[in-house]
Amino acid sequence: MSKTIWASVFVILLMMGVSGYLFFSLPDTLVSHWGMQNEPNGWMSKTLFFVFFIGLTIGLFLLLVCLPKTDPLKKNYAHFQKEYDLLVFFFTCFMFYVLLLSLLVNLGYGMDIGLGMTPALAVLFFIIGGLLEKTKRNYFVGIRTPWALNDDENWEKTHKFGGKLFRLLGIIIAITWLFAFFYRHLSDFLFIIVIAEILFAAFVPFAYSYLIYAKKQKPAKKHS
Repeated sequence: MSKTIWASVFVILLMMGVSGYLFFSLPDTLVSHWGMQNEPNGWMSKTLFFVFFIGLTIGLFLLLVCLPKTDPLKKNYAHFQKEYDLLVFFFTCFMFYVLLLSLLVNLGYGMDIGLGMTPALAVLFFIIGGLLEKTKRNYFVGIRTPWALNDDENWEKTHKFGGKLFRLLGIIIAITWLFAFFYRHLSDFLFIIVIAEILFAAFVPFAYSYLIYAKKQKPAKKHS
């Protein structure tokens, strides 16, 4: 494993240590879920909360580390392994950050969970954008449209475009957060706006990949 992956393991251990340290300071029942306007709408016992959250983080970490090893195109990961490991690290840090936010809210600190999470999402999508630009064709990581998976040129163009778009998405999410931070009446709609931005950014590369495919098919149809 690379040093970056070992750093991710350290973050998970740190998460477990902080959870153990704060366990007896927390109420028996914790808010575990918030609605679109940051209203609490889900609760768990604190034991179940920690088991679920830390178990989810470890499970996703193992999935991210192990899945590439089973990919029939695993040799292509060598071209973007550094960026991929960095994404695993930032994802683990993101999960730790979300845990800390949740614990602070449950400890009685008057924090807006949506405003707290949005900057971390902005950073995460910016990092994903950097990874997308470097990826080579594979079955687990990237914008895996059927047209990109069957054509290296389509894959390259789609991921160069998608990477730039996701980095732009990170910047737009950060700007959205700034507006919501300074104009607090917008914070109630922050989650909805950010989800709309993410869905749009996810759809556009998919459509772009198809357009590249359709453009390449036209000359073939003319000759037939």
